[in-house]
Amino acid sequence: MARVSVTYENNIAHVRLTRADKMNAVDQEMISAVIAAGEDVATSQARVVILSGEGKAFCAGIDITGLSTMIGQDPSELLMPRTHGAGPDGANTTNQWQEFAMVWARMDIPVIAAVHGACFGAGIQLALGADILARGEICGDGDEMGHRAGHGRDGSAAPVGAGGRAAAIDLYGGAGGSRAGGALGAGNGDCG
Repeated sequence: MARVSVTYENNIAHVRLTRADKMNAVDQEMISAVIAAGEDVATSQARVVILSGEGKAFCAGIDITGLSTMIGQDPSELLMPRTHGAGPDGANTTNQWQEFAMVWARMDIPVIAAVHGACFGAGIQLALGADILARGEICGDGDEMGHRAGHGRDGSAAPVGAGGRAAAIDLYGGAGGSRAGGALGAGNGDCG
């Protein structure tokens, strides 16, 4: 079964995690599918991307049952190879675990993560690859990411502007709760 669906409508790329029965938990197949979806969108005519998850959660993080395949393997062989994200010199700069989010961070078009329900670990990593994090009524009624990461329960979200992805870390890691917390880091790139 496919882990990700990509549809296009009116120059909008809708990228959905489709493992609702596991709360969109990330396994090797999903990592590969998310990266492939990002590569497909990057070469499309889309002018904006909306990342979302089917079911009751955006993404519950890593599927720990899939981690059992890593037992006994050399961690440096699993995590160190730079297989994606060609840099200025043409050399790859990221491994597959990093590319899961970085494929979105490098997009030349706006990427919106429509977060609903639970969002933990790899789900937060994926959401932070986006330019804008949105949650609330437009995304569903869950508030696990917002409550745990300091985002307001009122459905507020702030865009990450010129400051880039670092501002998203400040947005979610900084001042706890409410619209004010979201506004503090938006666009200024200050992670302090």
